[in-house]
Amino acid sequence: MRTSAGTVEAPSTVSRPFSVAVLGAGPAGAAVARRARERGWTVHLHDPRLPRQVDASPQSPQPPVSAESPVSAESPGGTLPRWPATYGVLVDECPAWLDGDPVWPDERPTRLDERPTRLDERPARPGRGQEAAPPTATAPAHPRVRTPDGSIRLPHRYAMVDAASLRARLAPGPGAVLHRDAPTGTAATPAALGVDAVIDCTGAPDVTGGVRQVAVGVHVSAAEARELGHDGPVFMDWTPAPGVTGGDVPSFLYVQPLDGGRTVLFEETVLATRASARELVPVLRRRLRARLDLASTGPEPAARRWEVVDIPMGTRRRPWYRTRDGVWALGAAGGMVHPATGYSLAAGFAAADTVLDAVPRGRLPRRLRLSAALAWWLRRLGGELLTRADGDVTADFFAAFFRLSARRQWAYLTGHDGVAVAGAMWALRRATGLGHPFLRPVWRRPWSVVGSLLRDGVDPGAPAGSGRGRRGRDAVSGGR
Repeated sequence: MRTSAGTVEAPSTVSRPFSVAVLGAGPAGAAVARRARERGWTVHLHDPRLPRQVDASPQSPQPPVSAESPVSAESPGGTLPRWPATYGVLVDECPAWLDGDPVWPDERPTRLDERPTRLDERPARPGRGQEAAPPTATAPAHPRVRTPDGSIRLPHRYAMVDAASLRARLAPGPGAVLHRDAPTGTAATPAALGVDAVIDCTGAPDVTGGVRQVAVGVHVSAAEARELGHDGPVFMDWTPAPGVTGGDVPSFLYVQPLDGGRTVLFEETVLATRASARELVPVLRRRLRARLDLASTGPEPAARRWEVVDIPMGTRRRPWYRTRDGVWALGAAGGMVHPATGYSLAAGFAAADTVLDAVPRGRLPRRLRLSAALAWWLRRLGGELLTRADGDVTADFFAAFFRLSARRQWAYLTGHDGVAVAGAMWALRRATGLGHPFLRPVWRRPWSVVGSLLRDGVDPGAPAGSGRGRRGRDAVSGGR
């Protein structure tokens, strides 16, 4: 199996059908609900955003369903809510049960013994009106990474997810019962809901002053992207935007074609920060305009659309690998947002079967729990150090990271095997030296670092469904 979360390739069987209530019908909730149904379990999916029931027959219309009434998944109205986010994944992190689906075309697997492929120097950007390479489609690709070392290809397949196809693939299926409500607190327990277990997929809690990822993006047409010099997907471009100095807040450019290459997303991202979105959004918008040479005045082209991303990082309602009183968590609610990348989609999918396997036993194997806990703390340490580094330090550190072998990179970017994450971090320390400015807070101000980790990262007692992680208006890249 490809994933490090202990996922099995096929649903396991139990002596009797279990019943679960899944809170939240986003991708993580939809995935675990679907996998539970494929085991023959009884599934109740709760989300106030679920669409109201609509009878497909005009001869026998039905009144709208109340918020308290269940909606049968067998009815035409029993569909998942719209997912406004634009999701991207490291393809080989996704579980085998997604293979062969129209979420992305199939390609060869990544070899983890590969070294990063060095590219030629970044090509000069063509002037407006000149031709450039056409945008790459949304099939899996090895996007560019640009650091002070130059330009390389990411040695891992990366793809943008077809959200409509994914929603169709994860539809709960016949027999599931959908509820347009959001039980919280004592109403969100197995006893209150009449099920064997509850799985909280309601998103990460937001912590005032906590670590977050903030980004500003612009969607442009393929034609405008060519004028802007778009020559394929970019995972991270750490070259500074015009006018930005090394001591400024670090940000990178992220570029991905969408809609089969018909549009292209350019996004300026602060990877991890304690600054507020209100403070950073104007800064990032100016940087993105300067980087792309977009006019700051005058009418916007009709095809151009701006977005803001604001994602809580490194917080959780409870650990995904541990239950209490029959309540589990998955996805962002379980702390699966990687605090050094912002990714969580594939991790949630990969762990869905792992959690379901544990429901009859009441817990995960001890070794897996310890490994996942170690990975959580090590990843959060990396995220905390990112908040303390300036632009020059961050860019240099990522240059060292992308010089690591593909296996070491993979261990950290997926980040759920504690020993593998520790190995990647140790290899990176050897490459940079303990005196690297990025690592200095660990030995110069260790209690400050530890205090930050303890203060805002752990919330194991948060009631299931007790609110959602806040995102900025029109946030579309959560789980990217």
